[in-house]
Amino acid sequence: MPFFNSAAINLYPLLHYMGFKEVFFFGMDMSMLGSFEYAAPYSFKTMWHFRRYFSKTNRVFNANYVRNKPYYLRPPYEFDDIKRLPNHPELRFTRVHDPFKWSAPSVDGFRTISFQEFLTQ
Repeated sequence: MPFFNSAAINLYPLLHYMGFKEVFFFGMDMSMLGSFEYAAPYSFKTMWHFRRYFSKTNRVFNANYVRNKPYYLRPPYEFDDIKRLPNHPELRFTRVHDPFKWSAPSVDGFRTISFQEFLTQ
C-alpha cells in the first residue's frame, strides 16, 4: 500500500500548473512517534517501555506493518514509496524539520532544512 494518499499526489500537478516551483513538507520526521502526538518519551517510563508496547500493538497502526531499524522509524516500504515522489521534474520537494533524537536524519531525494532556515530564506 503506497505511503502517499491520492489527494496529495493529485495536488502536485495542480501546484505546478498554478506556478509553484517548490513544495514544503513541515515536520516530516518519518518516525512513528507522530502517531502518539510525540508524547511517547513522556507517557512511558522509558523508551524501552514504549518499544515493548509498540511491538505488541503495531498491527493497530497498519495491518501489514513491518518493523524498521531503528524501531521508532516508519516501515521501510514507506521510505521506498517516498523515493518515487522526487521524480517530479517541475517541483522541488523540501523537508522542513528540526532533527531530534527519535527522527530520521535524512530522507533520500529530499532537501532538508530547519525551521529557522525556512524563516530566514
